[in-house]
Amino acid sequence: MDTRQIDNFLTLYTCRNAHRAADLLFITQQGLSRSIQSLEKELRVTLFERSHAGMEPTPAADYLYGRLKTLREDLDDIRKGVQVVASGKVALELPCSYGVLHTAFPFLAEFESLHPHIAFKWEELTDREVERRVLEGRAAMGLSVRNPNASRFEFTPLFTRRKVLLVPFGDPLAEKERSGLDFADLKGRAIALEGPEFNANSYLIDACVREGFYPSVVAETAEITLCLRLAREGVALAVVPDFIAEMDQSHKLVTVPFLDPGFMWQAGLIWIRGSRPVGVMGELLEFLVANAPRMQGV
Repeated sequence: MDTRQIDNFLTLYTCRNAHRAADLLFITQQGLSRSIQSLEKELRVTLFERSHAGMEPTPAADYLYGRLKTLREDLDDIRKGVQVVASGKVALELPCSYGVLHTAFPFLAEFESLHPHIAFKWEELTDREVERRVLEGRAAMGLSVRNPNASRFEFTPLFTRRKVLLVPFGDPLAEKERSGLDFADLKGRAIALEGPEFNANSYLIDACVREGFYPSVVAETAEITLCLRLAREGVALAVVPDFIAEMDQSHKLVTVPFLDPGFMWQAGLIWIRGSRPVGVMGELLEFLVANAPRMQGV
């Protein structure tokens, strides 16, 4: 078992679709199939079974996913740590929610250039995993998307993005491009969005339940660009931050804003309530807060 096989397995397990997984891995379906078959032969188990819904994991695959996901994260940490040690710098652990680095990275690089003795060990994770890393003491601070229910954290906002809905041209909801839409407009529509490990997910579902229905979520993913693809192909409407919508170059989609002012993608720094980052992490906090207006403009 090598890291390539691990990545192939983890991606297929998450997607449950061989075609989609192969696209994300930039390999052919045949290559992905051979990799999985080789892994099954090595372990002497069946990992996936075909069904009308796609590739269904077996109980053996469920167990393997839980172990390999942690192992893959540990291997990435080791690789980054070795590189930092070899450079003679002090490593700073900074877990980041997916998407936050899209805006924050230039500012982290600027801070790093002002402190040549340090090197960030940043890693993109789900919002909830960032919170767990901070709670467990594995990191003094994290860059995450605001969780209004996370009472154990201090949260300092840095920048905010709107959540929008991507719909194909010709869809009735496209007419709300200027006026905006209510959560009630999503009733009965197939939706793709970030998974339950992301804070914006629970906000949308709770809002729909208050409107008297449970949203028809057909895809929950950490790979937000998959939402773009599903929207382009007419499989589902995509709920994404506005900067993700701007990445779409297909010209097949209309960006429709939500009317609810609270449905925002607000990124910021979190740390344990009642404490305060000190040393270099305290300096990073002050630096990022001072540069928050610049981040908002990016």
